[in-house]
Amino acid sequence: MESSTKRGARCGPRVHAGRVVALFVLASFGCATSYVPRQSPRVAFTMDGGAIKLTRDGKSFGIFDGDQAVAGNAAAETEARTYRHRTTAGLILDFAGLGLLVGGSVVAQSGSSSTRNDVGAGLALGGLAAIAVALPLIFTGLPHLYDAVNIYNDGLASGASRPPGSP
Repeated sequence: MESSTKRGARCGPRVHAGRVVALFVLASFGCATSYVPRQSPRVAFTMDGGAIKLTRDGKSFGIFDGDQAVAGNAAAETEARTYRHRTTAGLILDFAGLGLLVGGSVVAQSGSSSTRNDVGAGLALGGLAAIAVALPLIFTGLPHLYDAVNIYNDGLASGASRPPGSP
């Protein structure tokens, strides 16, 4: 009985958290798909190695290359660029905010002076502000990618903005 108690005492929260993370990582491998639609001038969302891709005419484009996937339709290209710009700005602000938040916490806890505490709190609050600006940028960027694909595909259906060389 004593050995099981000792064994249980050695498994702290970090070990359990590590097991949970490992389980999620392993489970995520089973969630990928490899279906690729037949070649078409229409843009479609696909998965490749667990990453979202845009596919058109048998070519794959990363989600940050949406303007290339919808090339030939000016309105769709504008929406794709808006997605890329908002998402890029949001990710930069998000990582900067996380860095400020962690840095502020470290500075505030590294000493007992009120100056260090004030500087740390200021950095942490700046980090929270950056994250607060970043999240709406990221979340409002994705609909522009969907709009880009839909505008492009609708343009093909009407024949209004077909890219050069498409049937």
